[in-house]
Amino acid sequence: MSSTYQNFRFVIVGSGDPLYSTEINRGLSSNQQSGSSGIQGENSSGTKEGTGGSGSSGGENSQSWFVLHCSLDMVDNISWTNGGMFLKTVDKMMSQQVSAFQTAGSIKFLLIHSGQRQEDSIKNFFHDVYELYVKHSMNPLYKYGTAITSKTFDSRVRASARKYFL
Repeated sequence: MSSTYQNFRFVIVGSGDPLYSTEINRGLSSNQQSGSSGIQGENSSGTKEGTGGSGSSGGENSQSWFVLHCSLDMVDNISWTNGGMFLKTVDKMMSQQVSAFQTAGSIKFLLIHSGQRQEDSIKNFFHDVYELYVKHSMNPLYKYGTAITSKTFDSRVRASARKYFL
């Protein structure tokens, strides 16, 4: 019974605090014809909510947050030399890679992944989420720079993640 897990974490970071976070887990087992997959997110209080799937251990979760936090400095450095919004892979640690996208308002989209994803699918995912973020930020009820708690935004980000990663 061999199994392979592919975990992704997507985070939107504002001027200092995370505005949105979701975890994308895909587990494939040789005993299953179709792999169990799910997308988990965190609500504004930091508790997990999701659609099921294989969970990650606390150590892996802490490690992904650590890698993402460390990569923020790399995003700042690369953004000065790169004229585009999609910054590609900005940091690598062990078998994990961090891809980044920075908006004109310095909002950072970070995706930690195993490096087996094609760059085009990551870029398309970032562009879809950027479109969603712009639409959400134009909502008169949303205060810029605060945590995104909209269930509609969350479900659309998850749908985009399923489209490109699962």
